Amino acid sequence: MASRVKQLSLAFGNPVQPTLSQPLNWHDSIRVAVGATYRLNPATELRAGIAYDQSPIPSAFRSADLPSADKILIGVGVTQRITDLIWATASYSREQYAPASLHVSVPGAGTLVGTVHQHSDAVGLQVRLVF
Repeated sequence: MASRVKQLSLAFGNPVQPTLSQPLNWHDSIRVAVGATYRLNPATELRAGIAYDQSPIPSAFRSADLPSADKILIGVGVTQRITDLIWATASYSREQYAPASLHVSVPGAGTLVGTVHQHSDAVGLQVRLVF
């Protein structure tokens, strides 16, 4: 079963404000991921994973406010037992998006042409108390 989001329409309570419609044409997408945990010793676990996430936004309908593109995600982490009651986990992850070309024309405002390069990095630290 395929699903799509054809457009976004906003109707305002103010009668002077016209209804706003933006074509989206979003479609179903896929995400594939694999990960593993390796117990180095009874007190230490290592983990890693990678994923591919397809954007639901076709290139022809990509906008400047949401320049989504396909992305690759990688993550690594380590969990260490400090005592029988305290565990600590440190992790790092990165999302790397494919370059996203933009060609957006707005009547009366102009045309935006360019390429968006984006990525994000995240570092995590967690302490778990077991009782």
